[in-house]
Amino acid sequence: MNIQSPKMKPALLALAMVLALGAFDGLRAEDRALVTRLVGVARVQKGGQGEFQNLKLRQIIQSKDKIQTGPQSNLVIIYQGKEIRLGPKTEVTLENLNSKKEPLQVKLKKGFTWIDVKKLNNQGVEVVSPTAVASVRGTKFSVSHDEHGSATCVCEGTVATRHVDEDDFEDVSKGYSNDFDEEGKVQTNDFTKLFRGLKVDNKFQSVIDKDPKMQDCTMCHKMTDLATDNSPDPTSY
Repeated sequence: MNIQSPKMKPALLALAMVLALGAFDGLRAEDRALVTRLVGVARVQKGGQGEFQNLKLRQIIQSKDKIQTGPQSNLVIIYQGKEIRLGPKTEVTLENLNSKKEPLQVKLKKGFTWIDVKKLNNQGVEVVSPTAVASVRGTKFSVSHDEHGSATCVCEGTVATRHVDEDDFEDVSKGYSNDFDEEGKVQTNDFTKLFRGLKVDNKFQSVIDKDPKMQDCTMCHKMTDLATDNSPDPTSY
């Protein structure tokens, strides 16, 4: 006697496929690097090769993708509990996505990036610029680079930094910055008296005048007169 299983009706079969694909997609979504905010114009070169294409909101970023932001543009990428912000005129390449052995690497060619490692896991974060390396596992910090060198600023926690040609790291704490010039020299700056939460004193303008790339700090911090400003502190970077 030949017993056959009843055939599933087309509508039920379609629903089952949608649910299956949705479940699979939900699992994969946790591992995606996703563009969650885009202001202005940005481009992506897939795999670091070929022509650049306009980047779109909700687009998935993969390892070795090169991203460029235009003037007055910025974007946010969320990946496994990590928030990566790119400022205007910035160029980065993301590497080691989904790697279980190597840290997520943000290769900063120029511009400004701010990192918030919200969720601790086995994969740390490493930002590599032409003159500096910053390595963390749980904190908020920024790295900026221009023709004069790189600045690594710590907003929360501690960041291990070194010159790109050196082996030994030096810890940088909240409110401090290690600046690395093209010749390999490092300068540590104490900004603890200028910053209060997400506010920064107007005196910080003199720092910006000497080093224009420090202007990018005002993307997160509100310039004000700390001595007289009693307004509520901003709650989000």
